[in-house]
Amino acid sequence: MIIASKNKKEIIIATVVTLPFFYLLLSRYINLDFWFDEVYGFKYFVFQGMNTIFTDYHVPTNHIFFNIINRIYFLLIGMPDMYSLMDAPYKIRILMLVYCLLTLICVYFTCRKFFNKYIATISLAVLVTTVPYYNFTLQIRGYGLSIMIICTLIYFVWMFEEKGGYLNALLIVILGSLLLYTIPLNLYVLSSIIVFYFITGTVKVISLGRKRKNVLAAVKFAVDRKQIRQHANHYVIAFLLMVSIGIAGLFYFPVLTNLFFNKYVKSIGMFNFETLCHIMPQTLVWFLSERYILLLIAAVGIIASVFLYRRKQAPAFMEKYIFCAVCLFLPFLLSFIRGDNPYFRVFVNLTPFFALFVSCSLYFILKYFMPGKQSAAVVAALLVIIYCNVKFAFAVVHKDDHIIACIETDKKLQNIYYNYYQAGFNPHKIVKKFYHTYYKGKDSAVLVSMHDEAAITSYLSKYQIEYSITQDCSHLRSIMQTKKPYVITSLPVRFIKLAQFSCPKYSYKAICQPLQYHNIIEVEEKENGIL
Repeated sequence: MIIASKNKKEIIIATVVTLPFFYLLLSRYINLDFWFDEVYGFKYFVFQGMNTIFTDYHVPTNHIFFNIINRIYFLLIGMPDMYSLMDAPYKIRILMLVYCLLTLICVYFTCRKFFNKYIATISLAVLVTTVPYYNFTLQIRGYGLSIMIICTLIYFVWMFEEKGGYLNALLIVILGSLLLYTIPLNLYVLSSIIVFYFITGTVKVISLGRKRKNVLAAVKFAVDRKQIRQHANHYVIAFLLMVSIGIAGLFYFPVLTNLFFNKYVKSIGMFNFETLCHIMPQTLVWFLSERYILLLIAAVGIIASVFLYRRKQAPAFMEKYIFCAVCLFLPFLLSFIRGDNPYFRVFVNLTPFFALFVSCSLYFILKYFMPGKQSAAVVAALLVIIYCNVKFAFAVVHKDDHIIACIETDKKLQNIYYNYYQAGFNPHKIVKKFYHTYYKGKDSAVLVSMHDEAAITSYLSKYQIEYSITQDCSHLRSIMQTKKPYVITSLPVRFIKLAQFSCPKYSYKAICQPLQYHNIIEVEEKENGIL
């Protein structure tokens, strides 16, 4: 009964900690219209069938394992096509929500088992208030699934490190393979874990050799059956993950050529300093999500951990603290060495390592400055949770305001912090209203200019609205003679300025108010042709 009571209390605390996150997530994103990559994935992969998913990799938008699950899910719920799905986006975003819930459960119980309940709670609070994680949680892409698999993989890697076991080993191989088969560039995370365990395993063997004054004897001792858990599990973990990479390579065999030679992942030459000098620092700034006190906590925590280590007072999970640091920073270094020109979203799957690293840093601060004071841990956890959630609420509002402001200045934002499709983005609502209110069939001419190519055109096709794509309005005069033209554009201010300059005879009025990413511009001839 006491254990059940404690578990119930922890569940309540975890629920309260994540409540603002889920409120904003469900109120803003659960039924959000689909944007370019989501529509493209549905149109060219998921609804084309399993054979296409397995064998077509003409663009990296095909997150294969992720799309396999989506295909099976749609078959189970009886979703026939993309146009039907457009009426109820929540039906697929619910699956993303499941990945999110499993991620948070895994993060909490991993920290609860291998650290303590305070680190578990703080890690949860830091992760759910990290804006990049919030942004990608309900996206119909493989990032949410990748983060879930990574968090699960961490748990079984640490379980194997501690206890060994064939089941843990098998799960490491399976999870590693599926992680890589979801998104190929998850290879950076797997490689970081391999490097960590290979190096730490080597350090342990060398340290043992110094103690035994004979390296060969140390190696023989380390691989002895009775000692393997303590000294060889690190090498075994690295080996298991290399096996998982090999298995994923076999999965990718049908698309191997496109996998390595598509323009989106092609190396621009080794040692791309842009990754270290711009991509990495900007990504970490976005991970902070305006919670700059977390930067101070991380910095002081690193210093405190060094002093604790020198005093030989470092806790048992110092190695796991270093593990989180390696997995947070090494992927950037590997990308730099390979010479990638990576998108920021390649690194969004590092958010769990960021959360764990910050939480452990706070623990080291308390361990160094206020050792043994449980009340200090409770107060510190409470303050961090409140701080993170308050800053998160303001950050989300600021983010959305910034996106809307950029629409007004004709800027299209797409990274892991600001995304054009996460504020003022309602293509289905706009097209539906247009269809029922303004569209007159063959008497209307719909021109699409400066747009989200896949999204808006797919919504127009859903309502069987004929359209043509144009970059200017030079042919408006010929259209006006027989039809009423409407222009749908994602850059309304720029379009109207260009149109007024090149075709001043006509007036241009944005039908959609307030200003949104997709706007319908009504074109009319000025009275008596007066300018």
